[in-house]
Amino acid sequence: MDNKRLLLSTLILASWIVQQAIGLGATYYYVDRTNGSDKNPGTMKEPFATLDNARTAIRDLKTSTGLPKGGLTVFLRAGIYARTTTFELTRGDSGAADRPIVYRSYPGEHVVISGGTNVTSPWSRYENGIYVTHVGDLSFNSLFVNDMRATRAREPDPPNEGYYYLVKSVDPETSLVAFRFNEGDIDPAWHNLREVEVISCRSWEQSRCRIDRVEGDQVYFQGSLAEGMGYDWNYSADGPGRYYVENVFEGLDTPGEWYLDRQAGDLYYWPLPGEDIHTSEIMAPSIRTIVDIQQSGYITFSNLTFSHADWQLPDGECETDESVCAIRFYWAENCTVEDCVIKHVGVPYAIGCLWIPNKNITIIGNEIYDIGGGGITLCADETQSCIVSDNIIHDIGQVDKDAAGVYLWAIDSTVSHNRIYNGPYAGIVSLARNYQDGLPWKENRIEFNEIHDVMQELNDGGAIDVTGHQPGTSIQYNKIHDIVTTNMHHTKMYLHGIYLDDGAKEFIVRNNLIYRVDNGLLVHNAPNNLIANNIFVDAVTWDLAFSGYAAAEYPRDLLQPGNAFIKNIVYATGNAVLFGVFDELSVGSSDYNLFYAADPGYPNWNLEWWKQTYGFDRNSVEADPLFVDYGNDDFRLQPESPALSLGFEQIDLSYVGPRGR
Repeated sequence: MDNKRLLLSTLILASWIVQQAIGLGATYYYVDRTNGSDKNPGTMKEPFATLDNARTAIRDLKTSTGLPKGGLTVFLRAGIYARTTTFELTRGDSGAADRPIVYRSYPGEHVVISGGTNVTSPWSRYENGIYVTHVGDLSFNSLFVNDMRATRAREPDPPNEGYYYLVKSVDPETSLVAFRFNEGDIDPAWHNLREVEVISCRSWEQSRCRIDRVEGDQVYFQGSLAEGMGYDWNYSADGPGRYYVENVFEGLDTPGEWYLDRQAGDLYYWPLPGEDIHTSEIMAPSIRTIVDIQQSGYITFSNLTFSHADWQLPDGECETDESVCAIRFYWAENCTVEDCVIKHVGVPYAIGCLWIPNKNITIIGNEIYDIGGGGITLCADETQSCIVSDNIIHDIGQVDKDAAGVYLWAIDSTVSHNRIYNGPYAGIVSLARNYQDGLPWKENRIEFNEIHDVMQELNDGGAIDVTGHQPGTSIQYNKIHDIVTTNMHHTKMYLHGIYLDDGAKEFIVRNNLIYRVDNGLLVHNAPNNLIANNIFVDAVTWDLAFSGYAAAEYPRDLLQPGNAFIKNIVYATGNAVLFGVFDELSVGSSDYNLFYAADPGYPNWNLEWWKQTYGFDRNSVEADPLFVDYGNDDFRLQPESPALSLGFEQIDLSYVGPRGR
C-alpha cells in the first residue's frame, strides 16, 4: 500500500469512528498539546491542551446536563504529553454502562503519555568515557537513554558475573539484618555508602536493602527481612545466597551505566558506543503512577503509549513500594485498557493493583515491556470477573526480579491468549493464600497462552505457577517451552513448566504442550488435581515429579492424595527422570498414558518396574508417539500414533497466543 492510500485509509477510519460516536449520541472532546489551549471549548478545531482540562470539562458536563447516551470520547492528537503529576480519576469521573468514557489517540496518530523529565542540562567529560551534568534536586531511580533503560551502576556486571555469593555462616542474632561477605565484594570506603543497595536473590524472591554500615566482613542494613518467614539472607534452593550491589559510584565502569549523586545533584553517565551524549534523549521519570483510577467505573484507555514511571525503596525497608502501578486500579469496576503500549516503567506492575479488589477489569491487546516489576496484577481477596487477554508481555523484572508476567488472585477471571517471555521469574502466577478449604478463589481460566524463556534468574517457580484451593480453575491449551538454566543461575533447580505448588487443589490441567524445560510438571503438596491429555517433551531434569513432605502446616492427609494423571504423552531424552514420585501419597491414579524414552539405554525408566512397584499405569504403553515433525517442534500426532488408541485427543494449539485485533 502506497503512502497516499495509507493516508486515505486512515482518514476514512477516523471519519468512521467520529461518525459512530455522533450516531450513538456521544459527546467527544479533543486534546492537542501542540495546537490546543485550555481556554478552548475542546472541539476538533479548538482543542484543549491538556488531559486535565478534558477531565474538568467532563465533570462540568456531568454536573450540568449529565453524560449523553452513548458516552463520551476524548481524542488525543499526536505528541508526547509529559506529566509531573498523576492523572487521577475518582468516583466523580466515572462513566456508566450506556455512557462510557473513552480516552484514546486520534486514529492514525501516535500519542505518548510520559511521566518523564527530559534532562537537558549541559554535559561535560568526567573521566574515561564518563560524562557528568548537574541536575540539582531531581531525584530518580531509573534513567532512559534514547528509548532504552540505562543500567544503574552495579557490581558485579552481568551477564558473565551477575552475582556475588555471601559467606555461608550468618550469625543467628543478626540473620535478618546482616550477612557476611567475601573479601573485596563490599567496600566500606564506597562513596555515599548508605545509599548503596544490596539486592539479594533467594530462591523465588528478592530483597533490596540500603547499607547501614560495614564491620569487618559483615554488612548491616537499614532494613530487615520479614520475621517468621523461615529463612534468612542465605536461604536459597539452588546453593549459596546470591546478591549484587547497585547505586554504587565505584561500579560505574561499563558503557551504558549511570549514577546519581543525590547529595551533590550530579548525574553521571557512560554512553554506549555510537551514542552522542549531547544529542541523546535522556529521560528521568518524575512520577511513579501515570494514571490512577480510584473508585471509578466504565472508563477505557485505548491506543495510547504510557512510559517513564519510577519506583521507590522506602526508608528502612527491604522491599520496593508495592502500592503503585503505572496504571493503577483501586476499587475500580468495568474499566478497560486496550491496544496500548506500556513501557519503561517501575514496580511492582505495569497495570493493576496489589491487595485492593477490582471487578470486571479488562486488559486486552496491549504490549507491555521493559518493566521494573511484572506485567499485570489483579490480586486481592474480592477481585473477580476480570479478563487479561491477547497481551504481549516481555522483558520484565528489571528492578524486582520476583515478579510475574501476570499475577492473579481472583475469582471467575480469565488469563488467555497472552504471549509472555524474557523474565527472571514466573510467567503466570495464580495464588490463593489458603492451604485449607473455605476461602473463595475459584473458577479461573488460564488458557491459550504461549510462555517461554521465563525463570531466567530465580528458582522454584514455573511458566504457570499456582497455589491454594481453587476449585474449577483450569489450565488448558497453553504452549510452554524453552525454560532452562542460564548463566544467571547457580544450579539448575526447580524451573518448571507447570507447577502445582503448596495446597494447589482441584485444578484441571489438560491439553497443554510443554517442551524443552528443566522440569515439565511438578505437583508439590497439592491434592486432588486432574492432569490429562497433555504432552511433555524433552525435559532436562524431571519430565514429571510428584512430591510432598510432612509438616504441621501441610497435613499429609489433606495435601497429598488424589491426583489423577490420565492419557498424557511423556517423551524423554537424555538423563531426565521420566516420572519421579518422591512421596507415594502424591499420586492417586495414573493410567492410559504413553511413555517414550527416545535415547537407547535410557537409565531412568522401566514401565514394568513402575507398574509392579506402584501399581500404576496398568493400561499405559511405552512407544514412540509418532509426532508429525519432532525436529521442528510440530508435536501433532500422526494418524497411526499409538497414543490415539489410548484415548488421547489431538491438541489444537492453532489459537494459542495473541489474536489479531
